[in-house]
Amino acid sequence: MTFAYNATYGIYSAYFGHLMISSRLIYSYNLIWLTFHGSHDFGYLIKIITRCPLPNRLEEFLWFVKVMFGDNVYDVKHMMSFCPSLFGGLDRVARTLNVDREGKSHQASSDSLLTSNIFQKIKET
Repeated sequence: MTFAYNATYGIYSAYFGHLMISSRLIYSYNLIWLTFHGSHDFGYLIKIITRCPLPNRLEEFLWFVKVMFGDNVYDVKHMMSFCPSLFGGLDRVARTLNVDREGKSHQASSDSLLTSNIFQKIKET
């Protein structure tokens, strides 16, 4: 498949799930996963990889996250709940912590880099 084809028609979720497994991005416990309010993202990935409905209980969902993504899963939005001065969205938190953004807001690469830099700043602080 080409990028032009994918831009027009998308990609089948089952095929994407297969690519995730074969790429060794999941079930590889030496990676660190950083998100900003990413529980829905993990839910989507779990659903397309298992090709089953998501579990109804939080404990079961967290078990899938641990098995598929390992112990190094960090959600900056959740971490903020332990930092009384931090609240709001990604850009607000960045301003509070004096972390500069590279690129445009709501672009995957820029948001990912900003999330990583905020995570590092919280760890240092």
